[in-house]
Amino acid sequence: MHPPRVAGNSRRRLLLRAVIALVGLSAPLCAVRAQSVAWAGPTDIEVERLCDYCRTSASDAAGNVATLGTGYNGTNGAQYIFALYFSASGTLAWQRTVGYGYAYGAAMDPSGNVLITGWSEADPVPTGMSISKYTPAGDLAWGRNFLSPFHESSGIASDASGNVYVVGRRGSRMFVIKHDAVGTLQWATDIDVDDSRGRAIVVDPGGESVVVGQAGPDAAPATTVVAKLDAAGTVLWQRTASIAQHVYALAVDSMGNPVVAGGNAYAGLGSGTFRVLKYSSAGDFLWTRDLPLQGGRAYAVAVDSADHVVAAGTIDYPVFRSNLVVTKYDPAGELLWIREQDTAGIVNGNGPAHAVLIGGGDDVTVAGYSSREPGYVVTRYNAAGALMWDTRIILPSVPFACAFDLAPGLGESVYVSGIVNGCTVGGSLQLVNVRNDTFLLNGFEG
Repeated sequence: MHPPRVAGNSRRRLLLRAVIALVGLSAPLCAVRAQSVAWAGPTDIEVERLCDYCRTSASDAAGNVATLGTGYNGTNGAQYIFALYFSASGTLAWQRTVGYGYAYGAAMDPSGNVLITGWSEADPVPTGMSISKYTPAGDLAWGRNFLSPFHESSGIASDASGNVYVVGRRGSRMFVIKHDAVGTLQWATDIDVDDSRGRAIVVDPGGESVVVGQAGPDAAPATTVVAKLDAAGTVLWQRTASIAQHVYALAVDSMGNPVVAGGNAYAGLGSGTFRVLKYSSAGDFLWTRDLPLQGGRAYAVAVDSADHVVAAGTIDYPVFRSNLVVTKYDPAGELLWIREQDTAGIVNGNGPAHAVLIGGGDDVTVAGYSSREPGYVVTRYNAAGALMWDTRIILPSVPFACAFDLAPGLGESVYVSGIVNGCTVGGSLQLVNVRNDTFLLNGFEG
């Protein structure tokens, strides 16, 4: 376990951190090459709703990938969850309409089964939480609906035995639910914090889970809630942060320490704070880090092989300008580097990042979108923060495209999922595979 930082850093350390932050505001201006798109999924599937904290794509070791969307039925006004499953070569193997509702989370278990959770609805009034499991062949293994207006879900995960865990809200409290591999309910546990809801869940191979959520409404200052449960559903500890914090993402390092990404407000451009918090595996608060810049939020977080913390999101400026930003901290919370994409020669700035993925050699891939030149933004840095490549995926005759999630592909390629023709409500789903040119990456790693 890494000890918490001690208050009262020396003047020299504070000065060093300031210098690191200022020097690292822009990525090195090396000769950056864009990467090619191996294949793109269909863009004729209408999407009605996505959310910043949803994680709706997952892939397996063979390069198969599933992605979710929320469609709209123009006949009865209902929304429905649909799932798409592609092979590594880009072939659409199957497509399924899961049921009425909104898609909120996707995962794959160790056998490659596709796990789906969402908020179910019935023609078209929301009625509860849904969980589904599909085989790699597209057959429904089992599905569960919790038909209560007081149930909703937001994150899904699996352990090494194929048990399925979902975090969400039941009544006025955040809760976690577990089913075994064949869909039998094992337990459901409330987190004892009023007016709280779950956001994300991470499960270790043995079935212990860490969940994060927030207490309070989405449109006002909220409070971070972090909890750890054993495999039997007993709450080992729970913590409520003493600072206001909206929550968007969760990661856990090799020692079981949770890291949370978010921001202290969500009131539009120029407000809020890009913020990262870290706890120990025993629930002790270790550190928090805010970017000393303009307003913003941290939408995604990941941990590399050395337990460094990488967070990505947005920094907001006046006059409706926001830049993609990525930060990296050592396990003790010392800032290693920060990259903000709005520098000369780099055209992919001016938009938020919504997903981050750690790859081989601890390189960092970030996905988001640009409001300067409409299109997906996909960017990769090496472990030291040097820009390896960045690219934009712009479709002909498409006014706007936004990336919301990442999943690993074969080798060093990545899957990027998002929507075209709109970035919040309304648009069409697309999944693309951005290939990684090994020669270019080797050339730019130094």
